[in-house]
Amino acid sequence: MTTVADIVAVLEEKMPPELQEPWDHIGLHVGRRDNTVTKILLTLDVTPDVIQEAIAIRAELIVVHHPLIFQSYASIRDDQLLGEMLEILVGQKIAVFVAHTNCDVAPGGLNEALAHRLGLKKILPLIPSSRPGYERAGLGRWGSLPHKTTLGDFLKNIEKSFCPTSLRYVGDPKVLIKTVAVCSGSGAGYWEVAKKVGADCYVTGDVKYHGALEAGLHDFPLIDLGHYSTEIIVLDVFGSWIREGFPKISCHPYKGRDPLINFP
Repeated sequence: MTTVADIVAVLEEKMPPELQEPWDHIGLHVGRRDNTVTKILLTLDVTPDVIQEAIAIRAELIVVHHPLIFQSYASIRDDQLLGEMLEILVGQKIAVFVAHTNCDVAPGGLNEALAHRLGLKKILPLIPSSRPGYERAGLGRWGSLPHKTTLGDFLKNIEKSFCPTSLRYVGDPKVLIKTVAVCSGSGAGYWEVAKKVGADCYVTGDVKYHGALEAGLHDFPLIDLGHYSTEIIVLDVFGSWIREGFPKISCHPYKGRDPLINFP
């Protein structure tokens, strides 16, 4: 019999809680640690649709990247969205486990998966962890493409591999690149770090106007792949680690869709 505690122990071994950012809220947000688990729903966010899917497939555990409970609340009521979702989760005995910034920085975690998906080799942390014993952990990653390519061709490969709803960039499509840095989600503020380590290009999400302008003024290629597209691959990371420890547990990825939709 596999319990919530068993799954949590394996995931926290891969993504130690001490690697989280001070402002983050990770770990078991809902549920009993001793409940039995046979099916797990993997998702980027917990929403009403995700909860209904968990109920439909009879999942006893949801493993999610973005925290369900992210701030302090004076009250939780069932006439508000969070309270309504919590009431359903508790009533259906569905546990929720969150792995956020600890997953971002962990060896083999989200950013490492993103770097591999982009075809990078000789991958290293962009901002290495200062914690003793976690030298392979760190924010973002950087590495080298097998061969030099133009920014334009690199963008074409990204579009083919990720099928993003939006793909924006800064720079000359004809410029040659080989060393690439990445940071999933809202990592746009680290482009100067990427430039400093010697990257020819930086891939991230949530790029804002002034950041794009500044990178352009420094002739530094910047690719905005989007928050969703840089992080949805975390479901593969979760699934791989769970199956490694519990081959008989059924994992169901819920990809949903990017909430930002291009018009038309």
